[in-house]
Amino acid sequence: MNESAKPYHTGTYLIFDNNPERPAKDGNFRSGLGLDPPLRASGSHQLDVGMLAGVIDRIANGGAEVRRVLIVDLRQESHAFVNDRAVSWCADRDWANVGYSPAWIARDEQCELEKLATAPETNIFTISKGAEGEIQVVGATPLHVTRAETEEMVVERLRSRFEVSYCRLHVTDHCAPEGETLRMFLQLLGNVAPTTWVHFRQRQLRLFHYDVRPDPTSKRWQMPLSEARWRLLESFRQYVFGGYGAGQPWPGPGT
Repeated sequence: MNESAKPYHTGTYLIFDNNPERPAKDGNFRSGLGLDPPLRASGSHQLDVGMLAGVIDRIANGGAEVRRVLIVDLRQESHAFVNDRAVSWCADRDWANVGYSPAWIARDEQCELEKLATAPETNIFTISKGAEGEIQVVGATPLHVTRAETEEMVVERLRSRFEVSYCRLHVTDHCAPEGETLRMFLQLLGNVAPTTWVHFRQRQLRLFHYDVRPDPTSKRWQMPLSEARWRLLESFRQYVFGGYGAGQPWPGPGT
């Protein structure tokens, strides 16, 4: 079995996804309207509830003809919102849920929310990561939980002048998406109307200063995974500009 496909448990720690002392500029939000040709799409990292609501309003008032916002969640690790703050149960290399099914992950998140409802006094951890992606705990702060929700629950309660919906595609951090995930993505795109704005919560080179191309000089532990991801992305690009337009199904990587 591929190492990245094995269940990977080293202990998980509840962390805030955003540091209020060092907030990311503009929530790392990037719009695709500035591309050539322009796209009704955007991307960001995980946002707290208030900033997520602000991003939806920004899309609504952005001038494009938009009737629906589709939020595509690409995170595999268990995550939620506690007291309207985005949180994750983080493990080494962000691989807490590697090898587990979407149904298992959804149930794991629900179990975590049930525990917080029963025992609302918990700890939020501050972490750093070592050279191999290993977590080092550098602090812990008591946290009293008054509200705990999944991301889907948050999206359902957000209000805008148009529909806001949610879809989750589970992608292991640092790795190429699996074949079933790509098939789900293609099905999702096939059902997206021209008036739908798609907001991805991951980064891509033309929207962010983040290059997924492997660096042949790199000695980082992610390098073999980056190379495999890049090969799959190239196969997928060729398919999109070929077989997809002709109505052919995704044949899989390397074909």
